[in-house]
Amino acid sequence: MTGFVVILLMTYLITSADSAILIVNTINGAGETDGRRRRHIIFWGVALALIVGSMLILGGMMLFGSQ
Repeated sequence: MTGFVVILLMTYLITSADSAILIVNTINGAGETDGRRRRHIIFWGVALALIVGSMLILGGMMLFGSQ
């Protein structure tokens, strides 16, 4: 049951991240639909992944340090 819950949570988080990347790209790309749009999606995807990853690492370090 735990594995099933983890899979559902990961699906929700990945879908939310994909939506966030699309929204940020649309706002910053001013609705452009040409070939440069792909580069923007990749850039914002990597940027979001780095920010979330660093927050998890830093938050995890603080959590381990307090116990």
